[in-house]
Amino acid sequence: MAGEPRASEAGAAGSAAAGGAHIARVKRLLGSVYLGLGLLAVLGALLVPAYLRSVDAAVITHAGANGPTLVHEALQAARLDKLGTAVLLAQAALAAEVPEATTTLYAVQRQRGEQPLPAVWGGGNSLLRQVCVPPGEIPPTGDTVIEVLLPEAPRAALARFLGASRRADVQEVLRARSWQNTALYPPVSSASGQPLDAAVLLTGLLLQAEAVSPTLRQQLEELAGQANRTGDTARFELWCLNLTTLAKRLTWDQFLAFMGGVPDLEGMRTLAREITLAPAELPVIFAALQLAARPGAVAEYLRDFPQTGVRDLRHALAAGRHGLNRLLDRGQPICHAGWRAWVLAVPGASTAFGWIVALAARSTLLALLLKYLLWLDGAFLVARGIACLAPPPNPLERPLEVRGIRTLRQQTAAGLVMVLALILGEPGLARAQSPPPAPTLGLLTKNNPAAVAQTPPPAPRVMTNQANWIALAVFFTVQMTVYLVGLIKLREIKRQPLPSRLKIRLLDNEENLFDTGLYIGLGGTGLALVLMALNLFTASPMIAYASTGFGVLFASLLKIIHVRTYRRALILQAAEEAAEPATP
Repeated sequence: MAGEPRASEAGAAGSAAAGGAHIARVKRLLGSVYLGLGLLAVLGALLVPAYLRSVDAAVITHAGANGPTLVHEALQAARLDKLGTAVLLAQAALAAEVPEATTTLYAVQRQRGEQPLPAVWGGGNSLLRQVCVPPGEIPPTGDTVIEVLLPEAPRAALARFLGASRRADVQEVLRARSWQNTALYPPVSSASGQPLDAAVLLTGLLLQAEAVSPTLRQQLEELAGQANRTGDTARFELWCLNLTTLAKRLTWDQFLAFMGGVPDLEGMRTLAREITLAPAELPVIFAALQLAARPGAVAEYLRDFPQTGVRDLRHALAAGRHGLNRLLDRGQPICHAGWRAWVLAVPGASTAFGWIVALAARSTLLALLLKYLLWLDGAFLVARGIACLAPPPNPLERPLEVRGIRTLRQQTAAGLVMVLALILGEPGLARAQSPPPAPTLGLLTKNNPAAVAQTPPPAPRVMTNQANWIALAVFFTVQMTVYLVGLIKLREIKRQPLPSRLKIRLLDNEENLFDTGLYIGLGGTGLALVLMALNLFTASPMIAYASTGFGVLFASLLKIIHVRTYRRALILQAAEEAAEPATP
């Protein structure tokens, strides 16, 4: 009879062990499912082509998929007998690696070569040819506008034509031919005054032909008038320099088409600077001006993104007119996610990615909402999966588990991941684009013909507030998360069914946890200083110490306001509990 209870006890223990093993297998299975789903959600978040401060290259390509390509635009210009424009559009298509660009360029150049007149005139009825080549005279030779204007005969003919004009703005500009105290160019009356004379006459011809925007026309009139009144001719001469930069690279019809897209003086400076620094990019900039719904947006884009602007315009032009206008409407740099190629090689991934791209192209807000929901859910599922795969807790601690605390920790970790993805997920956000160095002005000055007038050396790179704010946001988010983790642990201890003296011991055991903000703050400061020393992060060195500052702040809040207050209450409760048995 005595053996039967022992046998029953052994059977119960075996059943309990088998049940525990089954529960452990189920938890491992759930952990694997959670982990797999979480990683899949994180991968989906990475694939969503939507950003707060950038536009994805796939969205630009999708926007231009159903519109005319750059090759089609070049052929259309050739059919309209705009052969100079067609050549530059075809060259831009070649630079953008558009299919059939080479064949189109050869065809347009062949059609242009079959014209009876040299291409520089832009057609037999062009205003430049009618003015500069009177009947019976031999036309000047040259391939660009400035080359045909440098000889004396065409400049004299152009001066007679403009001198008879009744336009006040034209006459104001022509007074520059009589300047003697010039800043950059030699004066027109000197032996080497042909470049300034050609630029002044070309400006007058543009005004006479109304080939510039109303804003630019008014600015030129005011600029010339101010120079005539005050004698300060430097700004107008800079305009002449920018104008010459274009005129020495374009034919007349190309020149008129380009100037039609220049919004104002500032836009002219930006466009001329880009062409001076990278002459090979002239077809790309020209094509962007011709296809943009708002040509002035091209100069604004290049001014806002001097390092990547031309490259982004080239990519948008490869997508076509609609892709370019989508980029200019967004006014943001393009993000090229080259790592997606290996993901899209998975069967079915490209189809799903196509749907996501269509959503991002239709609504950036919805795409961003989907992206950060995937980040939040993915991080939460990964945290839950890791918790399920973790070893079981000590049997002594199992009665002390508080319902909902583990889920609250996982939610806090997921929130941290989502916020960090929001801050650090923007491509190139921590590196502001510094303006390129100003080009050297290769002009002979009047007072020193042997000297070269140069622009001042570029100012040293100034740290932008953007990188500083990013660092502050990251430090604050991490410290806020550590602060919340400490509050969660404090809440767990409060809810545990233990006497006060034991809770005091548990608080002492968690002292290192409550000091984690200080440790992370010091580590963040050291890491930031190392990254800045290696030039991997561009922020003010003082920002690095913000990590320690946030650590001190949040650790002080946690320990002084919350932990100290609760510890004081526990000490009083422990004293009462110790006094209760002595009470009769």
